[in-house]
Amino acid sequence: MPNSTTFAPLPARATRIAASLCERGQTVGVIEGSAGGLVSAALLAIPGASGPSGSRYGDLPGHVALAVVGPNSMTRTIETGRADRAVNMDLYARKQRTLFDQALH
Repeated sequence: MPNSTTFAPLPARATRIAASLCERGQTVGVIEGSAGGLVSAALLAIPGASGPSGSRYGDLPGHVALAVVGPNSMTRTIETGRADRAVNMDLYARKQRTLFDQALH
């Protein structure tokens, strides 16, 4: 297997992929297992990947709905009031992990 330093860093490659998709007017859906969500996260971290100016439903940037479905189903709506994509993604992931933990206990 090649040394990992021979590959472009994931964010740099994601930026090139996003630029190519934008030039073509195309979108992409990602399903991954072994990569553990890193490909999706790298693509979503690109500004404009999912409309950071708000949603088509009227939600402002920094709004997300989280859910866990099972014997102890739970939902939360998070409003950060920030348009900083990286900060929001990190916060959403932390809040989702907390929700998982609460639902399991």
